[in-house]
Amino acid sequence: MNTHWGTAAAVALTLALTTTACTSDDRADRSPAPTVTITTSEARATASEDPGAQAVPLAGDAHLKIQWTLDKGVNGSDPVVDVGRRTLALVYLATFSPAWRSDAAIRKVSAALTAGDEVVLEPTRSTRATSQRAGKGPLLITVQPPEVNGDTAVFWACLDSRGAFDREPLHKLNIGTLASVSVTATDGVWKATQYNLKPEDPTSDDRYYQRCQQPE
Repeated sequence: MNTHWGTAAAVALTLALTTTACTSDDRADRSPAPTVTITTSEARATASEDPGAQAVPLAGDAHLKIQWTLDKGVNGSDPVVDVGRRTLALVYLATFSPAWRSDAAIRKVSAALTAGDEVVLEPTRSTRATSQRAGKGPLLITVQPPEVNGDTAVFWACLDSRGAFDREPLHKLNIGTLASVSVTATDGVWKATQYNLKPEDPTSDDRYYQRCQQPE
């Protein structure tokens, strides 16, 4: 069984933490972002062309709008980036949009996008009926270069949910909570195997975390 990093309750809890978790003085680093080696994943596998996967609205919906920024060096057509973006979008829509509350709607998408129901469907099930959001702004997500190692990869992103969850976003700063989506290539198709909305030890040199602290 694929491991989901964090329980359903942690999904909602993480949203509350995003306003403070990545702004503490003991972790902040304003030095230039370290260089990240970029390895394209396009030659290894493709993103799913199943209509179910393509049905995830990257821009969100009327209940939760999502605004994406691609960091320097990120290829928006890279299949790992595509799968990672759609997985994060699905997690937040399943948790906070009334249009994505049913198992049937999520299962149709997750069957094409993920390695199994335990990746998104089951972890969000208990939070869907009770989760609410107060903000009217978009969820801001900055995509960092993915790490690719053979038939596995990790998608990295910074989540700034202050505007979406009743906090005034600092538009001139790229400050947010680090998130990741692990993917694997199966039969030539990349699929998400787990996601983590608040990794505690993302890399040995902390480069992905520190990028979430950098000014744009």
